[in-house]
Amino acid sequence: MAQARNNIAVLPTKEPDQDLIGYCDEWVLVRAQLRVGWASQNEGRDGIPDLADRKEELERELAFHRPLTVAGACKLVSAALDILYAKERDEESLLAIGPVLEILKHVEDALSYSSDRIPGAHLA
Repeated sequence: MAQARNNIAVLPTKEPDQDLIGYCDEWVLVRAQLRVGWASQNEGRDGIPDLADRKEELERELAFHRPLTVAGACKLVSAALDILYAKERDEESLLAIGPVLEILKHVEDALSYSSDRIPGAHLA
């Protein structure tokens, strides 16, 4: 909700990595839904192709974004680790496929750019 200041509407500001964190959270949810779908294969595979497509869309977003905050960097590293863990368990799994190198490159770039900043501050 907008607040008025001197008769001028002030819109709420968006956190720097709000979209990125939202993509990461949705990505985790979609992966969990895929696991549940695979676990209950006797009920058919309805919806699984849609979830796999959404997973790929979200991974394209994750590979594209450079984090601006420590929270965003942590979410991306967590996503990369989830993909690597899935690959360690089963290289053929759909969950083992993902843009690990792109994600880690963006995080490394962001952290190296802001190595002199206080943790928790914006990275860019």
